[in-house]
Amino acid sequence: MKKSLILPALIATGIALAAAPDLDSWMVNCDGITGYKGILADVQQVDYTNNNVYVQSTGIPSHPIGPWTGNPNDAQKQQHLYRIPRTPVPASNNLKTPLGPIGSFVNGVPLFGPEDGFSWQNKKTWNRNAIVAEAISFDSCLGHPQMTGVYHYHQIPNCLQVQLGDDGSGHSPIIGWAFDGYPIYGPYGYDDPMDASSAVRRLDSGYQPRFGMVQRDTLPDGTQLPPNLWGPNVSNQYPLGLYIEDHAFTGGGDLDPFNGRFMVTPEYPAGTYGYVASLDSLLDSSFPYLIGLNYYGIPDTGNFPGGNINIPPGAQNHDPCAPPPNNYCTTSPNSAGAGAVMTWSGSTSYAANDFVLMASGCPVGQFGLFFYGPDQTNIPLGNGVRCVGPGSLGLFRLPAVQTSIFGLGTFATDFTQPPMDSGNGAILAGTMMNFQFWYRDKPGGGAGHNLSDGLNVTFTN
Repeated sequence: MKKSLILPALIATGIALAAAPDLDSWMVNCDGITGYKGILADVQQVDYTNNNVYVQSTGIPSHPIGPWTGNPNDAQKQQHLYRIPRTPVPASNNLKTPLGPIGSFVNGVPLFGPEDGFSWQNKKTWNRNAIVAEAISFDSCLGHPQMTGVYHYHQIPNCLQVQLGDDGSGHSPIIGWAFDGYPIYGPYGYDDPMDASSAVRRLDSGYQPRFGMVQRDTLPDGTQLPPNLWGPNVSNQYPLGLYIEDHAFTGGGDLDPFNGRFMVTPEYPAGTYGYVASLDSLLDSSFPYLIGLNYYGIPDTGNFPGGNINIPPGAQNHDPCAPPPNNYCTTSPNSAGAGAVMTWSGSTSYAANDFVLMASGCPVGQFGLFFYGPDQTNIPLGNGVRCVGPGSLGLFRLPAVQTSIFGLGTFATDFTQPPMDSGNGAILAGTMMNFQFWYRDKPGGGAGHNLSDGLNVTFTN
């Protein structure tokens, strides 16, 4: 069975692509794989505008789920539609995370906060910790369904970690997104939050259990409670940790009260605020598990129960399921070495219009041009081979460029300019074209000019 396509920073012929993490981190189901009860798994569709990302999922992951001991509920197919802000901002008044979904994991399964909705004597003072109180009901991947069949996690799911390769050998990937638009990372980050060359280690929560507490008569901030709001004494029946208020923020870890920090990451080399799924030294989930009791940023409350979200007209579809550009044909040796090789950067999205053609391994300071066409061929030309054929549309030349001191030819395409804007050479969503680089090479002898290999590209929405 193929896994869902996970599209972080892709690699194309050795060149790291510029990525949009809020689009590329989602596990989009490109192969129709199914999960529990044959339900289509993971994320089905990602759309976006300048302001928001819209994510649709069934809420069923591609990893195994169930059984749920002592839980009468069963996981059911959902029609989740999340709206994630693309430009998150810190809040001046940090909203408490509500019951129910507070974000989404990259597989489209909602994440819930640590509370389970129950409190001591229903007084909302000593609120029960789902991770402790409902531990028996979690499946082996650490999720369970609630009464309407919504499968969810209150903590980092170990099965998702396995799928993402989050094993501590490198910086953790993005595992989810909070409804305020900030990413949620796995437990491993750089020792120095602003130095990507520093060692990778497990990041510690700043919360600690209130060791030594016997009588539950004060809140974590020291507030003395009247007797009618006291909780049950700490005991085997009501162990320390059973309630949210059994934990206090001490600041002794790596993370702030929201369970995050500002840091550089592989996806954000210039830095971003991000939440961190916290584990203890035994690699068990540690309070507050994912997001603190309040959001760091301003959440989109349309995602909360009772909210109303629709994908607006004009939103663009993000399609990671199209095949990535691939090299074909054979390059020919030149005066610089083994020959010129096509590479690329940016994205193949028509809407993004940021596709950059590159040819490496060229002679330094030589003029050349990229050209493209719909067909593939193999015809000797100059000292090389023309790999691009005109088909019924023709061949289309792009403006000339000069190779750099590193022997790199580069051209930033623009789908709004000729010949890519209209006519037979138009580039649109769904267009497939083949690209090649022709360049002068008098030091190479022979005909004095040569060609790279070919690059086959299918453009997406």
